[in-house]
Amino acid sequence: YIDRLYEVNPGVKILDWGESVPVISGNYDDEPDHHFTMIELGPRAVGGAFSSLPPEVFKPWERNQHIGGTYEVWGMAALLYKMLAAKELDVPASIGEYVQQIYDGTLKKIVASRASELANLKLPGGDIIPSLFEWMCNVNPAARPQLSTVGSVMFDIRYEKLNLVGSDLKRYFDHLRGYDNFTPVDGWKFRREFERD
Repeated sequence: YIDRLYEVNPGVKILDWGESVPVISGNYDDEPDHHFTMIELGPRAVGGAFSSLPPEVFKPWERNQHIGGTYEVWGMAALLYKMLAAKELDVPASIGEYVQQIYDGTLKKIVASRASELANLKLPGGDIIPSLFEWMCNVNPAARPQLSTVGSVMFDIRYEKLNLVGSDLKRYFDHLRGYDNFTPVDGWKFRREFERD
């Protein structure tokens, strides 16, 4: 009985993909513009591990342009890499080192190296996940996929059983970017092409 009491069921349960930003609803008294100020500063505030913050936090940017969506995609990519490779995407010694990596191109090289590591893991989907990871970690937030696109790709790997490399992989990602049409050789099993959102 005591042995069963201490049985552990290992696993990872992701409860929330959300981004931690200051409370928006008025639950306490503060200056009149407090919530607007906090939302405006949210993407510039370093509230946790700075290495999981997207590069645009440390670059000139258009205010409130990338809260959610492509902003969160960067953090999801860092988490995806950690789950698959069992190590951090990058561990700079300081915010200054991280900012230097952003500006001198080192971060882009680190991302390419990590994508190559993921490709060597022979994950389900062929080269889809390493390519998706690299896209999610694009230093330019406007060039990253939306959250819905990331979810769509994961759906395609899990349920459509897509396994792509080479020119088919390129056509698939061009399709996701809206440049080309792509249909698997056997067609879509669970969705039509216009149901990709």
